[in-house]
Amino acid sequence: MQSSYTPTILSIAGSDPYGGAGIQADIKTIHANGGYAFSVSTALTAQNSQGVWAVNIVDASILKSQIEAILDDIEINSIKIGMLGSREIVQVVIDSIRKYKLKNIVLDTVIVSSSGKRLLDNEALDIFISQLVPMVDIITPNLLEINTLTNNRFNGVKQEIELMSQSLFKIGAKSALIKGGHFQNRNQSIDILIKPNYTNEIFSSPRIDTTHTHGTGCILSSAIATHLAQNKDLTMSIKLAKDYLTKSLKLSNKLKFRYKYDNLSRAEPIYHFPYP
Repeated sequence: MQSSYTPTILSIAGSDPYGGAGIQADIKTIHANGGYAFSVSTALTAQNSQGVWAVNIVDASILKSQIEAILDDIEINSIKIGMLGSREIVQVVIDSIRKYKLKNIVLDTVIVSSSGKRLLDNEALDIFISQLVPMVDIITPNLLEINTLTNNRFNGVKQEIELMSQSLFKIGAKSALIKGGHFQNRNQSIDILIKPNYTNEIFSSPRIDTTHTHGTGCILSSAIATHLAQNKDLTMSIKLAKDYLTKSLKLSNKLKFRYKYDNLSRAEPIYHFPYP
């Protein structure tokens, strides 16, 4: 019997005033996929189409108060976790999962930037790996994040998938969606769902020729969390989330900027969110 209540999803992530990533992208995605979004901010950022100007990690006590204010009031059906930023914040999230017995948790492993810059220091990364990763239902790492999590130097080729899988299981991952955006396949975007003692599941779509890739990890993970909140299984949740992301990239539209930039690729806007 279908519930008459709207599925509820809590996003724990950083704020992006540009709207392309973080909690803003999560909220848009969750609502577009039929859920109701709640959000708590782990960081305030100043950023636009040209890059990130400044980052201010919120105090852990404020984050704790935000989480408790929501979870003491509303029954949450799933959780999407994004940028955390500090050891103290990672610990608050761990404690909250335990206290509230949270379920359907999707961890977007935002630990390293696309340029290779670490977003969590060693102390924070240690408890992120040893305590948080084993608590969640699925992690969604890209190639750079897999290498950081497992201390490896994978190159992103098909022959490495088994070793990647075993390395992720070794750190306690219950399941993982290995994202193929950085893999050496120029024609297809191939993501692979791995679970211990299960056959790998392949999710393939044509690679979209676009510069509008800012926040795609946020969109994918929050869409997965939304479908899990609707009581869909993991495979179907990933399929629907990937379909939604592909559609969003195909429907990328243009924003009007105040200035003309020398680097037009960086000045390109992000994507259009296709509401039902």
